[in-house]
Amino acid sequence: AAPLAGLELSLGYTSAADLRFAGDIRVLGAGPLLGPLFEPDFQEGQAITREATAEFTVPDTVRAGIGYTLGEVFWIGLDIYYNRYSLYDELTIRLREPLGTLQEFAERKDSFDCWSLGTGVRVTPQPFVDLRAGFFYDGSPYPDRTFSILSPDSDKRGVTGGLSLRIVAGLELSLGYMALWYVDRQVSDSDLRPGFTLGGAEFRAPFSGNGQVVDKLVHIGAVQLSYTGAGSPRAAD
Repeated sequence: AAPLAGLELSLGYTSAADLRFAGDIRVLGAGPLLGPLFEPDFQEGQAITREATAEFTVPDTVRAGIGYTLGEVFWIGLDIYYNRYSLYDELTIRLREPLGTLQEFAERKDSFDCWSLGTGVRVTPQPFVDLRAGFFYDGSPYPDRTFSILSPDSDKRGVTGGLSLRIVAGLELSLGYMALWYVDRQVSDSDLRPGFTLGGAEFRAPFSGNGQVVDKLVHIGAVQLSYTGAGSPRAAD
């Protein structure tokens, strides 16, 4: 919709999805508490690898956005997201082959719904060049009470930058960069204790998942070469 010249309003919805990951779990040391459960597969000082799967629910998301275009050179936009992470209440890991007497374990997440937002600008100084910059904030959906090594998450802030070059009609080269800062987080009141179910009985470790996220910075770069066809509207710009 465009109630005013140059103004754009948008509303979107993305449905939830169940994902299943597959990979290897490697046990390097079980210690006196868990070691006996892994026998005879595990011996102290030995590394054991098992194929495993993990299930994760990507939340459904509602997005509202507003953008404004000034002439053919400048654009600015703002997006707000509501992420229904409360759908993700547990992480379950299953081993393809038992490790001793252990084949499945689960970790409670108790995730809650959270907000995120992003804002950005695009400048087109020449018809064949786009320059982009942005900032975003993404809240962590994990409460302190279920903090653990499997989800050492915290609120995140990031800045982005990029450019696109339309080399010839229909051929475009895009470069992107993102710096992602995790807000420092110290958790000392987690009540999540690693555990598993064996023979119908539940076992819990005598320690909790307390921990911290400190000075965590992630750099992400991207390069894309795309061809849309010489007769496309984008190629004619």
